[in-house]
Amino acid sequence: MAPTASECASCWRDMREAIMAGIEAWRLRHPKASLQEMAAAVDEGLAERRTRLWQDVVLASRATDVSQARGPDWPVCPRAGRQWSALSRSP
Repeated sequence: MAPTASECASCWRDMREAIMAGIEAWRLRHPKASLQEMAAAVDEGLAERRTRLWQDVVLASRATDVSQARGPDWPVCPRAGRQWSALSRSP
C-alpha cells in the first residue's frame, strides 16, 4: 500500500534531521574542510536519500494506480516503448 502524504512528510522530517545530524558530525570530524569537500560530503548524503524521496513521491501519487486506466492512459514500458498488458507484467 502506498504511503499517505502525512506518512511521507513524517519520513521526510526524519530524513532531514538525519541529514543535518550527519553534516554536523562530518563538520566536527573535518574542521578544515574546503567548500568543495563540504559540498561533496553533502551531495553524498543527499544522494543516499534521493532515491527514497523519489520512491515516496511516486508511490503517493494517484498516477501510480493504473487499475482503472484504459487505452492511451495505460502505462508504457520505457524500454520497449509499448503499453503494458493488463494481464501480464511485461509489454
